[in-house]
Amino acid sequence: MLSDAYGRKPLLVMGLMSIATGIAGVAFATCYEQLMVLRLAIGLGVASTFTSAGMYVTDISHPLNSARTRAPMQMGMSAGLLIGPACGGYLLENVGLELMSLGVGASSFCTALCVFALLPETHRLRPGERQRGVLDTLKSWAPILSLKPFRQMISFGWCYNAAFWGAAALIPLIYVDLALSPAVVGGLSTANALVSLSVTPLVAKTADRFGKMQVVLPGALLYGVSLMMVPQVTTLIELLPVLAAMQIGACMCGQAQMHAMDLAPVKDRAKVPSLWNTFGDTGASPARTGRWARVSERERARAACCG
Repeated sequence: MLSDAYGRKPLLVMGLMSIATGIAGVAFATCYEQLMVLRLAIGLGVASTFTSAGMYVTDISHPLNSARTRAPMQMGMSAGLLIGPACGGYLLENVGLELMSLGVGASSFCTALCVFALLPETHRLRPGERQRGVLDTLKSWAPILSLKPFRQMISFGWCYNAAFWGAAALIPLIYVDLALSPAVVGGLSTANALVSLSVTPLVAKTADRFGKMQVVLPGALLYGVSLMMVPQVTTLIELLPVLAAMQIGACMCGQAQMHAMDLAPVKDRAKVPSLWNTFGDTGASPARTGRWARVSERERARAACCG
C-alpha cells in the first residue's frame, strides 16, 4: 500500500534505514525485550525493502525479459552474500559482536544513502489519483486471485516457503551438531552465494527461453531431494554438495514468482510481489515456530546434561 501511495524509492530507503537501526542497535541491547524490538525493526525493514525492490523491478520489466531483469538484483544479493558471511564470521571471532553489529549497521546506512542518491523513482501517483488504503490494496488483489493458474502458482509459493524456511531452521542445527565455528559457517554461506551467483544467469536465460515452469519444477524436485538428505549428513565434506544442490534448486524455484507476474494482467503485475510476499510468508511462520520448538528442546536437553 505504501509503495503504491508514495513510490518505490522511499520504501527502499526507509527499509534500509530500519535494517541499519535494528542491526546497529544489537550492540547496545542488554536484555531479551530490547533484542526483540530490534529484530522487529529489522523484519519491518526487510519486508519493506524486498517488496519495494520486487515492485521496482516489475516496473522496469515486461513478461519477455522478466527473469533476466530480475537476475541482476539476485546476483547483487548473491555477491553481497559472497562477502558478508565470511567477513561476519571473521569479525565475530576477532572483533566481537558489538563492533560487528555497528559495522553492519553503518554499511546498511550507506546503502540507503546510495539508493537515495542514485535510483530514480519508477512509480508516481497520476494527477487526480487518490492514495489507496489497506482495504483498497486487499480488494485490488481480488481480480488476480480470481485466475486459477495464479492461485495454483501462489499455492506453490506457500509450500515452497514452508520448505525453504523449514530448511533455514534445520541447517543451523546441523552446524551445531557438526561443531562448526563462526568462521566456517560464514565460509559455507559464502560458498552458497558463489553457487547462486554462478547459476543465476543460466537459470534466468533458460527460464526466459523455455518457460519458467520448465525451470521451477526440476528445481523443486532437486531442492526437495537435497533437503531430505540433510539429516543424513555426518561430516562437513558430506554437507557441502548437499548445500550446493539446495542452493541451485532454490535459485530455480525463485522463477516461480516471475511466472506468477507473467500470469497476472499487465496492469496488475506490480501488485504480485507484495501479494506473493504476504501470502508466502504465512508458509514461513509455521516453519520458524517449529525451529524454535526444536531449539528449546535441544537447550532443555543440554541443561539436563549439565545438571
